[in-house]
Amino acid sequence: MAFILQTYLDFSKSMSLILASVAFTQYAVFSWPPYFYIDRIGRRKTVIYSSAGCAVCMAVIAGCLISQTYATAAAAVAFIFLYLDCFTLGILPVSWSYSAEIQPLRVRNKATAVGVFSHWMSNFVVVMVTPIGLDSIGGNYFWIWAIVCASFVPLTYFFGVETSGKSLESIDHMFYEAPRICMGLDKGHSQVIRSTREDEEMKHKAFAKGSEKDGISIEEVENIEEK
Repeated sequence: MAFILQTYLDFSKSMSLILASVAFTQYAVFSWPPYFYIDRIGRRKTVIYSSAGCAVCMAVIAGCLISQTYATAAAAVAFIFLYLDCFTLGILPVSWSYSAEIQPLRVRNKATAVGVFSHWMSNFVVVMVTPIGLDSIGGNYFWIWAIVCASFVPLTYFFGVETSGKSLESIDHMFYEAPRICMGLDKGHSQVIRSTREDEEMKHKAFAKGSEKDGISIEEVENIEEK
């Protein structure tokens, strides 16, 4: 980030480093709020709102870089900060939990490992490609990321299922029972289940009781979740 601020927005080296340090301190601080709402509003809405916000920020940054003035540079910096906020409040926390939740139990460990690997490889590619893109097409480079971010809105809406409040076993059963391409269009797959502490205790008791009987049925778990 400091490189972009110094090279393409004409900030001094010291100011670029200060702004970058503030931005990533803010990035760390804003990683906490999702803990309080991610299960209330659900994974789908969190990603949709976050992606839309990120897309708007990228589009504004691209527009600001059309003309090199102090005002447009300041606006670009402001929306870089806002982009980090939008990303941290939505896409970031969901990307770590969702990839593990939707995988079948038999391959969850391996699939999660692949997801983590792809996450960091994507970061590496973005870091390496960004200077090349900015040198080649300037501020228009951010339009690419605006489109990428915006694409996650329909992708999540049509293909993403809601996992908040559901057990891993019931998520597996959801894919097994009614597999389809656009699973996000199914009302039952997009509904957020808000579990209370009493519901969680009932689930644990049911699982404990089921273990004595060599397992509990998925139907019992779903009945508990829907109360």
